[in-house]
Amino acid sequence: MSNQIEADGQTEITHMDADLYEALYKGNISILERKSSEAHLQLQRTPKRNTVLHIAAQFGQLACVEWILYFHSCSPLLQQPNLKGDTPLHLAAREGHGAVVKALLDAAKALHQEIESGVGTDKAMLRMTNKEKDTALHEAVRYHHSEIALSLIEEDPEFIYGANITGYTPLYMAAERGYGDLVSKLLGWKPDLTKEVDEYGWSPLHCAAYLGYTKIAEQLLDKSSDKSVTYLAIKDTKKTALHFAANRHHRETVKLLLSHSPDCCEQGKLKKQMKEWEKIVVGPFSWQEAINKDNGSSSKSKDVREDESMAFTESLGETHLIVATLVATVSCAAGFTLPGGYNDSDGMAKLTKQVAFKAFIVTDTLAVMLSVSAVFIYFVMSLHQDEDILAKQLVLGTYLTMSSVVLMVVAFVMGLSAVLPFSSGLLLVVCIFGYLFLIIVVFTLACPFRVRFMMILESIFKVLRR
Repeated sequence: MSNQIEADGQTEITHMDADLYEALYKGNISILERKSSEAHLQLQRTPKRNTVLHIAAQFGQLACVEWILYFHSCSPLLQQPNLKGDTPLHLAAREGHGAVVKALLDAAKALHQEIESGVGTDKAMLRMTNKEKDTALHEAVRYHHSEIALSLIEEDPEFIYGANITGYTPLYMAAERGYGDLVSKLLGWKPDLTKEVDEYGWSPLHCAAYLGYTKIAEQLLDKSSDKSVTYLAIKDTKKTALHFAANRHHRETVKLLLSHSPDCCEQGKLKKQMKEWEKIVVGPFSWQEAINKDNGSSSKSKDVREDESMAFTESLGETHLIVATLVATVSCAAGFTLPGGYNDSDGMAKLTKQVAFKAFIVTDTLAVMLSVSAVFIYFVMSLHQDEDILAKQLVLGTYLTMSSVVLMVVAFVMGLSAVLPFSSGLLLVVCIFGYLFLIIVVFTLACPFRVRFMMILESIFKVLRR
């Protein structure tokens, strides 16, 4: 090990023997046996203060872990933190190395039998937190290692795993990431975790409602022993889970929350928000079909709702048909009016050897095919009367139309690129504006809350068959 001491004499920078480090991450036991002694192993540290046990655990080298733990003098390395406060168990749980996690816990249990004092090395190691206040269970949940999380819970079922520095409990993290299997296991272990909130008052149910995880919200409601979890409000805006589900347009989650606690809609200004939601997203389907403000009954008959829904679907289909037809017309015209024109001798295109011209031909052809396919789908919609089929066809047609518009813009840019000089400033301007449009489109579609629009679009046309 070498040390570099700065001018102030306070900072120590360490590094591990290169051959030893390579042997650890490759799992080469023979090199470890040949080059390392017990004292040598204990002293080795990386710049981030990782020990040999950290490295072996991080890379999942079970044989190396067992070989290191064979030396009794290396036992303190089990609880040795690195610069971030991570123990070897943190790293093994984070990387999903279940066999290594088991080996570390078994070694800690053996120490407990020898020491027979205090809480025990195994449980002390399980309860250790890093600088982010994360335990090994937090790490296993964060990276969706279900079996490891379950094994950690079983090793210390009495311990209450609290929130980390950001206020997240393991259950909150599982709900936030949509890990239904982990949510089920954590709730089976401690159902009361549903009431745990972070520093802002957010509970796991708030998170599931905000993100539209209906199945997870259902698990949280079913497992919770306290029905008041539905009425919990966050600190600043006093919004409940129903507020978030309504504002984020998660129809199924709204229905679930209302079926579980019908009177939770009376909190705050929720009625006004639900009406706004009805105007923007639900369209002809009234929120009052779930709860009528006067007598609790449906405000519209099923037949009326079906007629309005059909009319709304057909209206959207007609609008999309116009857009798809325009794209098909423009793309077809561009295909016959090729950039650069034709040769007078043989009538072939002049720029067939240019890459930009080839890209123009391909993208323009795809734009025509997709837009014509969308037109065909909208035409077929007129032949169906089933609401579910119409909704699916409308969603598919929307995807095809949006894709054809993007390809049409790409074809336009490629066509100009084929006829303008490569060093032209005008070409640079065309490319900037053309690809700026593409970036905006991609960003819009990639945004998780906008992508969910397509899911909403399909769900809002489904008639509630009560």
